[in-house]
Amino acid sequence: MMQNRERRQKERFNFDIPVRTSRDPETLHHGEPEKASAANISSGGIFIITTDVFPLASKVYLKFLVTYDQLKKLCFILSYESLQSYHGQEIWVTATGIVIRIEERGIGIIFDENYQLSPLRVKKHVSDWSSPVSLFPSAVFR
Repeated sequence: MMQNRERRQKERFNFDIPVRTSRDPETLHHGEPEKASAANISSGGIFIITTDVFPLASKVYLKFLVTYDQLKKLCFILSYESLQSYHGQEIWVTATGIVIRIEERGIGIIFDENYQLSPLRVKKHVSDWSSPVSLFPSAVFR
């Protein structure tokens, strides 16, 4: 009998971070997206606790706020110089992914390769989801 092996190849972290989700990118940045929280996250995906229903294999647009130390742990593909430019800041991460698992308490999402990092220059309370669009001016890293 084969031993049960962990299928995940990337380390997962239990960060307690708020997450915004939407099926439409315009809603994510300009409307009222669904609010959720991350149960765990890795550089490859995220499991979020949400009451919103997303069909299996549907595309999801995400936005979440991480600290510099959390970003370092997640190992997004960044050069050392790029990573250092975020030191001491909170960083907005916008990403897209596909729903690969549905559970009663939430959904599992695998990230695609397109994500965007934006430093939060003015510290705002994380529950203020009406942040201006100007928080997303950065270049896309792939």
